[in-house]
Amino acid sequence: MLLIIVLVKFFARGTGGGRGPVEYITRLDDPSTGKLRSPAPIVLRGNPVITRRLIDGLEFKHKYRSGVLSFAPEDAPTEKEIEAVIDSFDSYAFAGLDKDAYNILWVKHTHTGNNRVELHFVTLRVELYTGKSLNIAPPGWHGYFKPWQTNWNISQEWARPDDPARKRIYEPGWQALINADREAKGLEPLADTRQLLTEYVLERVTAGLISNRDDIINLFQEELNLEITRAGFDYITVLDPETAKRYRLKGKLYEREFRPQSEVTAEIRSGATNNSKVDSKELLEVRERIRSNYQ
Repeated sequence: MLLIIVLVKFFARGTGGGRGPVEYITRLDDPSTGKLRSPAPIVLRGNPVITRRLIDGLEFKHKYRSGVLSFAPEDAPTEKEIEAVIDSFDSYAFAGLDKDAYNILWVKHTHTGNNRVELHFVTLRVELYTGKSLNIAPPGWHGYFKPWQTNWNISQEWARPDDPARKRIYEPGWQALINADREAKGLEPLADTRQLLTEYVLERVTAGLISNRDDIINLFQEELNLEITRAGFDYITVLDPETAKRYRLKGKLYEREFRPQSEVTAEIRSGATNNSKVDSKELLEVRERIRSNYQ
């Protein structure tokens, strides 16, 4: 799974009472598994009871917005950094409003593994002073929040969702989910053809026998007797004539512009990725976009 920071995500929910969204982020057990969340969720700001009652009291159809700020495990934000991120998000999302004019509940999750931090939030879709509808994530919200997100990631040297160095060598697709389910049931995983093909390519990349995607295509055709049915910008579709099965291969290896540069080869060998370095010019441009959004 690709983990990134700081990633802003709003959930496609917002109707109904306050019990659902508030309990989802504060309950001690995971609703999907029934197991206790360990460590338990921590309420950082707001009051779950008050937020729930306020949502229940609204007569709007769309009563709340909920979402999460996700951090990569390697970023490990400090408590001070978390407080600063929340302050910044609130100021950006509720620009021009006094703190008493909105209600938002913040809950910290760290139970998902690898000490990864998730900051979940629930906020009312109402301006408390006037009682008018307030939607902090209308259609097109991605474009509004992206400069805020990029500003934090560049300035803190956190991992970025648009960093090419974080793209996977290959994307396993549904087979990974199927095998995870089989292993959970005590069954042997099934062979993943995409992974086997990728490992075959990687051996030749690390040996210096692959210089571009055309070499990979030739490798499939000449050594493995596979047919290439399609080759897009970031994928290759291969056909096994013996079984008539097709496999779409996606990831860094299969991009049209793939070159086995030294940093790519190092990533392949170690499985590691590097965070983006601070780009002062891009940072200034992003902050200018943030200022224009405030206006």
